[in-house]
Amino acid sequence: MHQYARYFERYRHLAQHRPLPELLPAELLSQFRSEIENEGPTTVQAGAQQVEAQRGELEIEREMRTRIDNFHLEIFARTQTETTKRWTYESEIKRPYFHVTELDESQMVNWRKYLDFEE
Repeated sequence: MHQYARYFERYRHLAQHRPLPELLPAELLSQFRSEIENEGPTTVQAGAQQVEAQRGELEIEREMRTRIDNFHLEIFARTQTETTKRWTYESEIKRPYFHVTELDESQMVNWRKYLDFEE
């Protein structure tokens, strides 16, 4: 479990420096871009008055990277939750390989519980 989290942190660091098309499918990229562009201009305080500022390409890319990171972070959180649910059973498996000899009763009970959980 710890190794998976470490890999994800390395991916997040790497993703900050990679081109956007390498991080998501084109459909999701275009969806995120259209959502950002539809949000409209941002309001900026300029002295005593407020000015509407159009988003520049750099600001759009920064917002897209934030959304991509959040998207992948949600996937990571769901995966981690599901992995944690199964860890109870996985940690009790003493022989994770096939062998012709029978399993002892405690292992059979664990496998039955695991299979019931998955059903």
